[in-house]
Amino acid sequence: GEPIRGEDMGLRGDMAWLSANYDTLRRKRYQQLGHGIPKADTLDRYVLFLNAEKELYLSDSAQGLVTIEATEDADAIRFTVRPSTHEIAYLYSDRSRTDGVAYMRDGGRTIPMTALQKQQRLLSLTPMAREKAFAVTIREAIEAHRKLIFKGYSSGNRGEVKDRHVVPVNLFYNDENVYCWDLDVRAYRQFRLYRISGIEPDGDEQYPLPADAVRRNADVFRWLNEKNDSYHIRVRMDVGARNYLLEEYSAAKDLPKEEFYEESKDKWVLDTHLQGLGAIRRFYLGLADKMEILDSEDAPALREDIAEYVNKYLPRLKADKD
Repeated sequence: GEPIRGEDMGLRGDMAWLSANYDTLRRKRYQQLGHGIPKADTLDRYVLFLNAEKELYLSDSAQGLVTIEATEDADAIRFTVRPSTHEIAYLYSDRSRTDGVAYMRDGGRTIPMTALQKQQRLLSLTPMAREKAFAVTIREAIEAHRKLIFKGYSSGNRGEVKDRHVVPVNLFYNDENVYCWDLDVRAYRQFRLYRISGIEPDGDEQYPLPADAVRRNADVFRWLNEKNDSYHIRVRMDVGARNYLLEEYSAAKDLPKEEFYEESKDKWVLDTHLQGLGAIRRFYLGLADKMEILDSEDAPALREDIAEYVNKYLPRLKADKD
C-alpha cells in the first residue's frame, strides 16, 4: 500500500524519536558495538544509522550482502539482499572411516553426493579464505556451545606459539577477532583469527559458559576492556597517519562521520571513544610527527600515559648507546 507520511508516523516518526533519544541510544550502542552511531535527524543520516544497526543482527560476512537505502521518492526504506557466493559443505565420516561424505538436499530427503556432484559443486563456488573458513567454524561452535582448539596460536603478548583451548562467545571487528572463555587461564581473552594455524573441535559435549559471559566488541584500535572503560580522544592527523589508520584498522572506514572527518584539505580528525589508551599510545608514538592530540576531557590522561611510557622506556636507548 501507500507509505505512511505523518509527522509522527512512518520515517518522520522514526527520525523524530531517534533524534530525541540520541544521547541514550548512543551510549547503549557504544557498549554494544564499541563505536558511536550517527544521529538520524535527516533521511541520509537515518540510512547511515540503519546500516550501523546491521552489526547488531547480522554477522560481518552477511552485512555486506544487505544494502539499505532510501527509495527514489524518499518515502520508504529499501532493503536489498544478495545471495552469498560461498557455500558451506558439511562433511561426515562414512562407515569405513576412509573418506568424507558430502550431503545434498533432494526434495524432502538428504542424500550423499556422488564424486562427480562434489567436483562440479566445488568448481562452481568461490574459494573461501582461511580466516573466513575459521569464522564459519567458530560461529557454529558459538551456536552449539562447543569447545575448540586453536592450533598453533601465535600470541603477541606472551611471545609464544601454542595450542589454546577455548569456548568462543562472539566474533567481532569484521570477523577478524573472536572473544572467548580461555579454558587454559580461566579468563576471557580475545584472539586474532590470522594468528591461528588451524581449528579443531575439543570434544562433542556442550560447555556452558560462565554466567557473566556477554558479547564484547572492541574500539576502532581493536582494544577491548572488560570494565567497559571509555576514553574520549580527539586527534588531528595528516594524510600519512590517516592512510595508516585506514590500512591497519579495518573498522576505521565504518566510523560515523562525526567521529572521523576531513577538517581541511590535508587534515583529518578522529573524535571517538576508546576502551583503553595502550593502542592509541602505540599509534601516536609511531606517527607523532604526523599527529596532534586535541583537547577533550580525557586528553590529559592520554598525554600523561604517553609521557610515562616515554620516560620509562626510551631512556634505555641512550643507555644502550653509552
